Amino acid sequence: MTAAPIMSRDKKVGPQKRQDASKDGSTSPIGPVSALLYAFAAVCLLVLFPHQTRPWLYSGCAPLTLLILYGSATRAHAFQSTPPGTSPWSTLAFLNIVYLVTSTSRLQYHCFQVVCWPCIGVTILLLSPTAANVARRVFRKVLTRGHFVQDRIAAFNPPALHLDMGMQGLVVVRGWTFEMSSLTVVAHGVEVAFNITEKMHIALYCDEIVIRIFRGVNINPVHGVLKQEQFEIDLKNLKQPEIDEDGKEPLESTNYAFDDVDYCGPENIPPESDKKIGPGASRKATGPTADSRAQDRYDGILRRIQATSPVQQSIDEAGGAPSDDAEPLEHQKHRASTCERLENVLSVPHRPRRSIKISSIFDLIPTWLRRLFARTPFLLRLILMPVSYLHPTKIAVVAISASGSWLADLLKEKVYSKYSEDRDDIKQLEQSVTDWMIDATFCLDLADIQGLAQVSIRSSQDIVASCSCASGAVMRAEPKTGEVAPALRVEGGDATITLPSYLLPVHEHLLPPKPDSDSEEDTATIELSTHLSFPAILDSTMVDFVAELVDSAIVMQIEDVDGEDAQKSSTSGNALKRAQAKVAGQAQDVRDAIKKGMKKAAFSASNADQIAKLVRTIAQKLETMQGDVGYSGSMSVPLAGFHADGELPKKLLS
Repeated sequence: MTAAPIMSRDKKVGPQKRQDASKDGSTSPIGPVSALLYAFAAVCLLVLFPHQTRPWLYSGCAPLTLLILYGSATRAHAFQSTPPGTSPWSTLAFLNIVYLVTSTSRLQYHCFQVVCWPCIGVTILLLSPTAANVARRVFRKVLTRGHFVQDRIAAFNPPALHLDMGMQGLVVVRGWTFEMSSLTVVAHGVEVAFNITEKMHIALYCDEIVIRIFRGVNINPVHGVLKQEQFEIDLKNLKQPEIDEDGKEPLESTNYAFDDVDYCGPENIPPESDKKIGPGASRKATGPTADSRAQDRYDGILRRIQATSPVQQSIDEAGGAPSDDAEPLEHQKHRASTCERLENVLSVPHRPRRSIKISSIFDLIPTWLRRLFARTPFLLRLILMPVSYLHPTKIAVVAISASGSWLADLLKEKVYSKYSEDRDDIKQLEQSVTDWMIDATFCLDLADIQGLAQVSIRSSQDIVASCSCASGAVMRAEPKTGEVAPALRVEGGDATITLPSYLLPVHEHLLPPKPDSDSEEDTATIELSTHLSFPAILDSTMVDFVAELVDSAIVMQIEDVDGEDAQKSSTSGNALKRAQAKVAGQAQDVRDAIKKGMKKAAFSASNADQIAKLVRTIAQKLETMQGDVGYSGSMSVPLAGFHADGELPKKLLS
């Protein structure tokens, strides 16, 4: 490995080149001479003052410091891909300051050792190509299911995650990649399905999720479908894997039921595309032939996962994705068409043959670790605070569709079902409302979503989770005609949820005491605040739908008021039936019927048109209105499942 040449003094560097150099990912690099001097000084300290510097050496801080100096002097790739604004100087300062703080306690010192020495091994692999090649060859022989390409570790076809705590569902990740130089984890081909109610479940599809450790989470467009059926997890009837000539199960058919889709052999790998796949895909594989074959196989599997993705196949059926320069409305229409085609796709099309339950994962936690967290809830908050704050989530797009017939049935069940079926006026309004919904598919489209959760170390502070989106729309698609139009568009919105800290695990000691009487509710209060930003644009068909809905609400309100009046009259008649004749009661019924009929006739004759006109006027005002509208309220959560059975363990750090 050769050091970077020192620039000659007589060679002038222009201001533009200096500006470009300052924008480089690694600012203020340490030169080879400076690195040699600092390394020599560190070695002298270790030799001249062995007693004082021995803890520094044993902790791993001294070797890691020398490796950082060496990597910066040689311009290694691992130190050129650092985030903007950082430098080896800041890395060295941070490392040694952490050592000084942790050296004051024996427990902290050992924790620093546990973290530092593995970092030394990873740094050596990043700095030495020879060590990296040897490590890759060894790992390929030992871990036959893994892929080791350059500084990346990948695995495909892992078992599914069976959701069995709180809700029933299945999470499938077709593959994952970990890049050591950038500390980035990428999940490929994510498919999720879980039951919302006994008769409804949601299916979500995402091609890629990028987790930048301690920096954030970026999620590619998420497409989803609400389906009016229960999702059943059945992994027993899937096709058995085939056995190759060596007596081993091939990687491609080990887990998946659809071997023809997921087989990633050389003859089935799609041709290369210009689109980058995975982290560091632009770098070509160089070196031994084994590395080149591993690179080709890794890229081929990623291309196969992308080609067999339900989202990608639906996009191809819809005519391909629009260009990046297209209007946002075109992208929204295309996503609505994609979600419409996903309704005919299985909720989890690439189910593995093996799965692991969440409850089984929790059972693997050692007993001593359970007791430690149960007695020191502070440790859980100490872990959740940096994890939540340093991982803000950004979602490019969330598009979820639902069938209009299902929405019409839901509206009929929740709104119209409690009224008598022999009412022609309510039937007519119901029919006009459902006609607009039953033959269409509706898609909720939210773009540029950002979310952040904050968990405080102090138990007295609540948990705050916030979420915002740059734009939102409700798209209406007609499968028969293929027409897609926006029914409602808003500028954006945000929501904030505040949770009490005692809802966290192992925080039962902070729960309010159980009520003494059954009349009091054992609940916790969750605060919710939402805002919608104007202007809001409503389609003409959406305006007519809202007018019909308001018309129905007023007619049904008249029905409710008249029903209450009739009930009061009937009650009064029962109380005075000894003093009144039966003829007086019949006359009262006739008078009530005439009054109700005249009231509805007057409303139908004049107010129906006025309501439609009023709704159109409000819709026109919303298109030019600036500002936002919000709602703040609270909802109750039962605490029956949060109280611990028996006596609580004594808390050390609560």
